[in-house]
Amino acid sequence: MREEAFSPENMDATENAMGALAKIAYKHIGSGQVTEADLCGVFSFFPFKEDECEAQTSHRIFIEQVMTADSVVHSAAVKPAAQTALNKIKEHVSNESPSADV
Repeated sequence: MREEAFSPENMDATENAMGALAKIAYKHIGSGQVTEADLCGVFSFFPFKEDECEAQTSHRIFIEQVMTADSVVHSAAVKPAAQTALNKIKEHVSNESPSADV
C-alpha cells in the first residue's frame, strides 16, 4: 500500500501482487492472513491493464469465482465490490477494439 507502488514504473508489479493476493483470498479467506477487506481492496483496482497476460489470468479466475455459487465473492461483504469490479472489466473490454486480445 506504499504510495510508490502505484507509480507508473511500479504498477506492473503492484497489479501482479494484487492478482496473487486475490488468488490466495479465494481459497484462504478468513484464515486471519487474508480478509474480505483485502479482497475488496484488490477488486477496487480492477481492471488490471499493465501486464496483459497477468490481467487476463486474474480476470478469468475472478469471473470463474463469480460463476461459482459458494465463492467468497458472493458474501455480503465482498459482493458489492465484486459487482463493481465485474462492471469495470466489462466496460474495459467493450472499449477495446474488436481485434484486441483482452
